[in-house]
Amino acid sequence: MSAKSRQYLLFAGMLCFLLAAVPWAYTRIHQDEVLSHHARQAFMANDYQKAAKLYRMALEKGIDDPAAWHRLGDTYLALEKFDKALDAFLQIKQKSPDNLSLQMKLAQVHLLNNNPDHALAIIERVLDQKPDWDIALVWQARILSRRGRFQEAIDIYYRILGEKS
Repeated sequence: MSAKSRQYLLFAGMLCFLLAAVPWAYTRIHQDEVLSHHARQAFMANDYQKAAKLYRMALEKGIDDPAAWHRLGDTYLALEKFDKALDAFLQIKQKSPDNLSLQMKLAQVHLLNNNPDHALAIIERVLDQKPDWDIALVWQARILSRRGRFQEAIDIYYRILGEKS
């Protein structure tokens, strides 16, 4: 076999190796992202048990993505596992303590977990920072209604509508 033939054979062998190794290495290196992608697909297909398992696996592999924690929390909400949802959202709060949307999500979890007083306290803190935020005002009015404080709730709804009570 000539030297040129050996070079071509060596080149072809290396090319085959790379063609096999690169996808495997990419999958290994980005396994957390692949898991997160499959978890999103499971969530969209309403397979919440599978989604929760895959999100947990991705997060355990070290993915540092607040969106993955948020989606895990939403998955637990869909499964009505409110304590686990709260834990997931609290993971995000550690990194973004001033995120008002996250505060609203925490209030929602507390309300669903039958803790309306805590939910109301969170919403009131949000409204201290953003007093005219309609979403927070609506949630505040809903909670007040559930607590039997109907006139306060009506006043808030009027405020949202821009009318006087």
